[in-house]
Formats: sequence, structure tokens, C-alpha cells
Amino acid sequence: SRQSLQESVNAISSVDREITLSQTDLIDIGGIPAFADLAELDQKGQGLDRSMPAPLPSIVGEPIAVIETPSDRALQGTAADAEIRLRIMEDVDQHIRLVSGRAPTDHINSVPDPLHASGPAEFRDTIPQYEAEVSAPAAEKLGLKAGSQLVIGQDTQLDPLSGGSALGILVTGIYEATSADDPYWVEDAKVTSFGLREFSANITFVQSTFLVSPDLYGPLATGRENQGGSSGGLTIGAPALRLSWRFAADPSRVGPDNLTTVVAALRRLQTLYPSVAREPSDVTMTSSLLRSLAALQGPWDAAASLLVVAAIGAAAVALGSLLLVVALTAEDRRRVLLIQRERGASAPQAVAGSLVEALLVAVPAAAVGTWIAISVLPGADDGTSILIGAAVALATVALSLGVVLGAIVGPPRLPTRARAVIGSVRIRRLVFDVVIVGVALAAAAALRQRGLQPSGAAGSAASGIAVTAPAGGGTTDPLLAAAPVLVGIAAAVVAIRVAPVPLAGLAWLAARLRGLAPVLASRRAARDAGAGRVLLIVLAIATLGAFASATIVELSATAELQSWQDVGAAYRIDASRDELGGGTFFPPGLDPASLPGVTTGVSAHLGPYTLSTGGQRELVALDIAAYSRMLSSGPAALTLPPELLAPGEPASGTAAAPLPALVSSATAGPFPTGKVGSTFQLTLDSQLITFRVAAIADSFPGLPVGQPFVVASWPQIDAAAPNRLQTVTTLFVDAPPGHAAALSAGAQAAEPDAVVIDRAAEAATLGGQGVVRVVESGVLALAGIALLYAALAIVSAFVLTAASRADEAAHLATLGLSDTQSWSMLVVEFGPPVVLAVVAGAALGLGLFAFLAPGLGLTTIVGALQAAPPGLDAGQIELLGVLIAGILGLGVVLGAPAQRRAAWASVRRGLP
Repeated sequence: SRQSLQESVNAISSVDREITLSQTDLIDIGGIPAFADLAELDQKGQGLDRSMPAPLPSIVGEPIAVIETPSDRALQGTAADAEIRLRIMEDVDQHIRLVSGRAPTDHINSVPDPLHASGPAEFRDTIPQYEAEVSAPAAEKLGLKAGSQLVIGQDTQLDPLSGGSALGILVTGIYEATSADDPYWVEDAKVTSFGLREFSANITFVQSTFLVSPDLYGPLATGRENQGGSSGGLTIGAPALRLSWRFAADPSRVGPDNLTTVVAALRRLQTLYPSVAREPSDVTMTSSLLRSLAALQGPWDAAASLLVVAAIGAAAVALGSLLLVVALTAEDRRRVLLIQRERGASAPQAVAGSLVEALLVAVPAAAVGTWIAISVLPGADDGTSILIGAAVALATVALSLGVVLGAIVGPPRLPTRARAVIGSVRIRRLVFDVVIVGVALAAAAALRQRGLQPSGAAGSAASGIAVTAPAGGGTTDPLLAAAPVLVGIAAAVVAIRVAPVPLAGLAWLAARLRGLAPVLASRRAARDAGAGRVLLIVLAIATLGAFASATIVELSATAELQSWQDVGAAYRIDASRDELGGGTFFPPGLDPASLPGVTTGVSAHLGPYTLSTGGQRELVALDIAAYSRMLSSGPAALTLPPELLAPGEPASGTAAAPLPALVSSATAGPFPTGKVGSTFQLTLDSQLITFRVAAIADSFPGLPVGQPFVVASWPQIDAAAPNRLQTVTTLFVDAPPGHAAALSAGAQAAEPDAVVIDRAAEAATLGGQGVVRVVESGVLALAGIALLYAALAIVSAFVLTAASRADEAAHLATLGLSDTQSWSMLVVEFGPPVVLAVVAGAALGLGLFAFLAPGLGLTTIVGALQAAPPGLDAGQIELLGVLIAGILGLGVVLGAPAQRRAAWASVRRGLP
């Protein structure tokens, strides 16, 4: 989980992992700057670091101070119009190498002021000249080299903070970045290269940032004034400086355990340092880290909630197994205690003996288990593991004493035979059972309706497609997370009441057969508690296993469905890398079926158009009937009004006979296109065509989620406006898997910029996300742990139950019961309950998942628009049945010898 999340954080661009705190240093004429030197600037950065809410100081590195002047306009010395800033960056010399010249120093020269160059030479004003270095790409663009001189001056149209006198710059060196991808640069192209700014229709500025010596901070803050002393009697003071402290987040310090707190801390930091300053000198914050981590938090919160559900299920199976083993061992212990009490042992003596025995059994086992947990998961909270291990040991001791308490307290009683499962049930007990079932059903209904994190689900009534949004850091409701377990408990309560009925029927049928063994075994299953307990454990593990299988199948199916939504076909071929086509089209008459491996294909035109009712929409024109047939065999099959599938008529497209269209729900609101039956118009090559809203949908295959669109039939458009729409921007084609390379070669032969998008690759990307892998691995691991506990409980039940029936087995042995018959009795006794439990548990698990799936947040985990219908992997269910059958076989193999040994021991002691 930690590794996968850090991979996702690493995938965030360096600029989006940056927290930048900025301050404008406004200086009045004759004033003092906010910081006397860079040391004070660094102290300010350290203070900002300490002011960040925890745990931000522990995940960000040392701040990098950046001092930058406002933008000035190049007045002379450049080969193009230029917008130039001067910058001081800490440790910049470690990230650049000089191509020519030398590094700048803090030397300041004086040169004539080009803005005040008239009059006698002795009265002309001068301006300071600073040394600076510039990147090689910017130097080539501006026609500069080492030794070049230029002059820049204020221009408030470029930058409102621009001010001060003109300034001369001596280019002492040309540099290049050692690595343009270094996070140090925060993708700042104006420092490592240059940018372009369209200032007007005729003027384009080359934007570049020059680097100066850190020792020049003082003159930058206070020294940009006319050295001649005045300009019209006024001294021209220094302009404001932009001061920034950049904090880079370390991805290795962000994990599942602190993601929620990091996002919360970023939200608090945003309130401390808003993006817009209330006062000019206030510190402001610029960062995309909050948005990026919040986008990750939704899927990870949903994944954590789902794993909590699985963990509660595994813990319930483990607890049930512990209860079963304690109950089985207590039966023999209870008989011994009753004999001891009859022979004179006092209650305190019996309690002390039982307590010592329970401690000797539970404490060493809990210590070993705790040691295993700490060894397998190093770096986790060892204290919590120790506390949980101690709690398990104490709970085991308490259970061991509780089940034998009746044999200790009160007057001594002779040992009696274990009570049968079937018997009269008190009304109070039935009412209690009904309450349990009712609470379980209510919790399941609440989970389906509200979800594990209620703030994470949203729905669209327009099409009935559920859209799950990021959960936003909501916490998991414990009652809702325990809903599947509560349903399992309710099913167990029902099974206890119902299971004896078919088992009694089986015993009745066995009584009609010849032979003693089947009759005795079937009666044991119907009357004794052993088979009923095994049935409950098998029911629990079968339910959990089926639920886990359905979860994994659903994640994969949802990724498949979303890949169809993203791509729109098995392969999508765009004429350009631009999502909107970029003005690039396929050659007229290109047949998609002529491309390598294509079985069917549909040509489409995608492009932005402005509606007559207002707003721009993406027009998708294609043969909707052919496209619908292409998708009919896939999970993204379209259900459209028949009028959209009909061929066009020459008279259609007018106000009297508008063309039908499928419109996105994003057009709802003030636009009349948000209602079925409303009309609007589009202009196609100077011809006005009227459309009528035939249906509304949230999405359409091949379009980004949230993209406003209008889908219309191209044949109908062509019939209404012949030859008005001819350009093909996209091809939706069906071809076998693995043909992406061949399709790309064929498409690029027709259009060099064509791009092939493989739906299978998209599905693999969605299904291979770290958060999806974590959920699948976690659910499987928890189901495996539960299966191990169930195996322990079932095998223990076989062995302990067989040993407790020593007297009965001894009598049967003296009557000639063979070893084969002894084995068959165990199979007949435990086989039917296990088969019944597997079938009922698998059905319950699959049904429970189908009912609860809308509230589990699976679409949030995958990042999908909608969830796929619940499915079934027959192979996984068969594997679960085989594993349970193997456990049953192991129990028989171990239980039969135990029963035989106990029987002969009873014979040697003398039959009762």
C-alpha cells in the first residue's frame, strides 16, 4: 500500500509537488527592504517551515529562496522584443554549467541612461549596470553572447509592479541547465529556456529570466535609482521584489497512514496563506499539491474502507474459529470439572486449575503470534501489535473460563450428555434472533444507500448512471463497515434454526437404509452440536470467499467498462494528437475496414460547435446504427431512441422536421437543450440545421467525462445538408487484440499524425493502478487468512469431536465397526452440512455483494464513471469449494484415527 501510493505521488509532476510561499517586498522611496540580507531571508523561510501545520514540516525539504524583480521591457541591445526579469536563486550554480563566459559578480558599473540622454554630457543621468547570465536558448533567441550589453526599463503594461529607473545589464556568461527535468527548476522554462507572450496582434515578447549574483540582493532591493540623483526633482526608487520560498514535498514521506492528515494540513495551510493577499506584503501560497493529493485521497480512502470491511470479515471468522475451538475443548473439560466437584474439589480450586490451564495454553500462543506479526510487518506500530496480542490472550482465557463456569459455580452435578441442537426454543430467544436479523438488514440497507463514506457518492438522475466522486477524506462508519459481518451473523442465526430440518430429513432417509453407520452418522449431524458448529464456520468462510471473489471480479469488470467509455471501441484512431482533432483530418474516402486486421469500422467527425441557444458543445457525427452494432457485444452497449438509428430523409433538418440528437446532461440549466423535445440549431458550412433533443445522457463512449456533447447521425445530417460535413477526425474500429502496431502503421500511412489508442491497454492501465492492486491483494490476503482460521477450526472440530465420542465409538467397535465404516461415518456426519454451508455461503456472499456494491466505492477506487454489473467467476468459486473439500478431507483423515484411538482406550479402561 505504501509503495503503490508513493508511486502515484512520484507520478505527480515536480511543479505540482511544490509548495511556494510568496511575499512582495514593497519599498517606499528612501525606505528599508524587508530583509537586510539573504541570511534574514533564509531565517524567514525557516520560520515559514515551522509555521506549517503538522505533518507538513516532516514531508517537505529545506526551502529554496528565490528573489525576482518584476518584468521590465528591453529598451536596447536585444534582437527581438523582450520581457526580462532578474532572479537570485539559492544553489543555482549546482544545477547549471557555463557554455561561455563567466559567472556574474556583484560589481556595479554606470552607463548612460537612454531615457535621459539629451543635454551636455556632464549633466546626463546615468543608470547602474548589473552583471547577469542567461540561458543558451534565450541568448540565441535574443541575439546575445558573453559581453553583450542591454538596457531594460519599466513598463507597467507588462507588470503592474514594474518601476524604478532604467537598468543596464552586462551579460557575463551563457549557461545551460544540467538537467531540464530536475525538480529544482519546477518546470520554469523562462530560466532554462524562454517563453513567448502575445502582447498584441503585432507584438510578441520573448520572456526570459536572467540570473544575477546572490551578493547583489542589497542593490536589487534598494539601488535602482538614477545615480545622477534626480529626474524632474524626484528620485526614482527601487521597484518591489517578489520573494518566494519553495518547499518540495518528498514522495517517500507520504503514505497511506498520513495521506489524510497531509491533505488536512494543506487545507489549513491554505487558510493561513491564501492565494490572494489581503495586504500587499502578505504571504501567499501557490501550490497544486493539495489538488493532486486530494485526487489521490478519494480512491485511497475508498480502498481503505473496503479493506476495513474485508478485515472485519476475516476477524469475525477468526473469532468464530476461536469460539469453536474453546467450546469443543470445554466440553471435555466441563465433564472433568463436574467429576472433580463431585469428588470434593472446591469452586476456588476448580477456578484456579482452569485459569492456570487457560493461561498455559493462551499466553505462549499469543506471544508467538505477536512475534510473527512484528517480524512479518517490520516498521509498523509494535506497541499496538503487543496490545492486540495481549487482548487476544485475555479474551481466550475469559472464554475458556466462561464456558466452564456452569460446572464450577453451584452444587456439584453429575456429568450429562451434551445437549442436542434440536429442541424447544424460547420466545425470548426467537425475539432476540429476529432483532439480530433486523439490525443486519437495516445496516446492509444503510450501507447500500449511504456508502462506506457518505460524502463520496453522487448520482445523475438524467441517465441513471451512478458517478462516484472522490471521498474527500471521509471516515468509515464502523456500523456500515460491519454490515456484511452482521448479515453473516444473521445468516448463522437463521442457519442454526433451519439447518437441523434438512439434516433431520436426511437422518429419516438414512433410517430406511440398511446398515448401522449411515443411520448413526446422520443422527449425529441432526442432533449433536458438532456438525452445526462446522456448518457455521464453513458458511462464514464460503460467504467471505464469495464476497472477495466478487469484489475482484467487479474491479476488473469496472476497469474494462471504463476503458470502453474512454476509448469508445476496441481501437480508436485519431487524426491528430489533439483531443479535438487539431484541424487534422483523414483523407476523404478512407475506409476503416481497409486498415490491417480491422473487421468493422465507423468513421466519425468530432469538433467544437456553438449552439444557437448559447455555449459550445462537442459535435459527434457518425453512423449511430453501425456504431451501436459494433458495441452491441461489449459491456458498453448503447441504448438509444429508434429515431437516432433511422436513416435520414432529404426534408429533415428544418424547424418543422428537426434532426434527432443525443445531448449531454451538461447542457441542463439555463439552456433549453436540457429538456427532451427542445430544439436548437447548428451552422454547418454556412447552412443552419435544426436539431431536437431526443435523449439526454451523462456520457458517450470515446468522450472525456464531463465533456458537453451533441451526438447526431451523420447519414441524417448528410441527407439534410449534403456535402456540408465531410471531414473525418476519428475512426472507431474493431480488430483482434495485439494489432495496435499494425493499425498505427496503416493509419499513419494515410495521415502521419494519426494516433492509435488501444482499449485493452487502457483497461490494463486502469486495472493495474496501485490502489486497485492493493485492494485485490488485501482482499485475497484477508480471505486467505480467514480460510486458514477456518481450516484450523474445522480440523479441530473433527479431532476433538471424534475424541469426545470415545465411549460410543468403543461400543460400536465391539459390535464390529470397521475402520472404513468409521471413516464413512465422519464423512456422512460432516459432509452434508459442509456441502449445504458451501452452497448457501457462496449464494449469500454473491447476493450480499450484489446488494452492497453501490455503497462500496468501487468506482472511486478504479476512477470509473459507472460500475459494471456484478459478475461471477465460476473458477474462483470452484476453487473455494475444492479448498473447503480439502479441509474436510483433512479433518476426516485426522479425525478417524483420533476417534479409533480414543475408542480402544475406552475399551481398555472398561466400557461404562
